[in-house]
Amino acid sequence: MPSSKSLDLIIDYLIKKRSGEREVNYRLKDWLISRQRYWGAPIPMIYCSDCGMVPVPESDLPVLLPEDVDFRPKGMSPLASSKE
Repeated sequence: MPSSKSLDLIIDYLIKKRSGEREVNYRLKDWLISRQRYWGAPIPMIYCSDCGMVPVPESDLPVLLPEDVDFRPKGMSPLASSKE
């Protein structure tokens, strides 16, 4: 039985037993963290081959962005072509 049909049967059963009702539930993500900018997530992270992902040390903050970024579509990150 397809999962959509199973879902309908379960919901109908719960409605009949007065234990539940059909409801639309949108899975909204936290836009403040998951929202991407051209330089990545707003929390500066560095990839370390030994430790994995680690935050930029406070002594290196703020991370300054390069001025020579080209936003024309090329199929890769705008930072990939930066000389800085």
